[in-house]
Amino acid sequence: MKYIITLVLLFSVYNSFSQIKVDADFEGGNIDVLSIVDSTNTIVVMPALQTSTNTTKCWFYFKVFDFNKEKELNIDIKYDYRVMAPENPVYSYDKENWTKIKSKSNNRKKTISSIFTEDTVYFATGFPYVYSDVLNYTNKIASNKNVDTTTLVQSEGGRRVPKIIVADGDNKDLVWVIARQHAFESMSNFMIEGFVDYIISEDSLAREFRKKATLHIVPMMDVDNVAIGASGRMQKPIDFNRDWNPESHWKAVKEVKSQIEQTQNTNDYRVFIDVHSTFPGATYPVFCYFNMYKGTDRQKNIDRYWDIYEQYANIRPTKLSETKFKQGNIIADEYSSGLDCEKNGIPCYSSIEFSFTHECDWNTRTDGKPWTEKSLCQMGYDMGKALCKYITE
Repeated sequence: MKYIITLVLLFSVYNSFSQIKVDADFEGGNIDVLSIVDSTNTIVVMPALQTSTNTTKCWFYFKVFDFNKEKELNIDIKYDYRVMAPENPVYSYDKENWTKIKSKSNNRKKTISSIFTEDTVYFATGFPYVYSDVLNYTNKIASNKNVDTTTLVQSEGGRRVPKIIVADGDNKDLVWVIARQHAFESMSNFMIEGFVDYIISEDSLAREFRKKATLHIVPMMDVDNVAIGASGRMQKPIDFNRDWNPESHWKAVKEVKSQIEQTQNTNDYRVFIDVHSTFPGATYPVFCYFNMYKGTDRQKNIDRYWDIYEQYANIRPTKLSETKFKQGNIIADEYSSGLDCEKNGIPCYSSIEFSFTHECDWNTRTDGKPWTEKSLCQMGYDMGKALCKYITE
């Protein structure tokens, strides 16, 4: 507690007596100021204090103003873990248009040095996607005749957890998709928007899919930590993505499990996808997915899905080594896969054809091109199209 109070006081002191000002008091904002040196136009910061909801200090989002625009602004960003320091952080003058910027690495520190021409500049680990963004998106698509925008549950913090259902009629094959179990993984929500945009489109494959299947999608599971700018990863008492044991802690996880069990009683439950983002500090192409089927029929199904995706996107994600089931550390796709369900006390979903965890990258595609908000949405669009082809072929 003393450490927390000390850093809060330091933040206040630096902002009171320095020319340069730093602020993160807005939705999704997160930073601690360690020092400000006006004479060299330099600030030293770190993602905010380690707390029960921010045990992995990786997400930052803050603004800097009243700096000397005639000189380079130097920002040193300190981290606990090297892989959590973004290879390409982003900046914006208006919180709408974001540009990646190069940074230099030095152990657990990233340094940004550049001339910025506007009075205020915002910085973030990656393209921000905050709680109000998901509400705005669900409101935007709510008028679509094939869309039902509803509430999964009220979060522990009293926020609405949005859910989207896409279908043309009832009693269809089931597809479940969830995202943002780790609050800082903002890149995943751009993929989700593109994914939904295709499935609600008037393309012939999308129309055929909606006649055959129902999509249940929860685009932001950990809404509370997204709203306050906490990472959510490895939070206490349990990480969202480790909360899929027979007895779950978080309301959103409990309700998804309950609704999956309810819907699969009368419909064929075919596909489950859990969407994440990789480490922001990865320096190699890691657009990837976790696979656990090892040559079974479900492995053939998942391979078929990615074959279709590659036809549309001309790139293919990397298959990571098979995940291992471990009681007490179960992740969402393992819960929904039907693996080892009898001996581990989780439901058996015999009709499911495949389930996987998908990782959206922060930096570079497998073809060497940098990811952008647009290309992340396009990746989701192509994934949605591949899903429709797979379900309807």
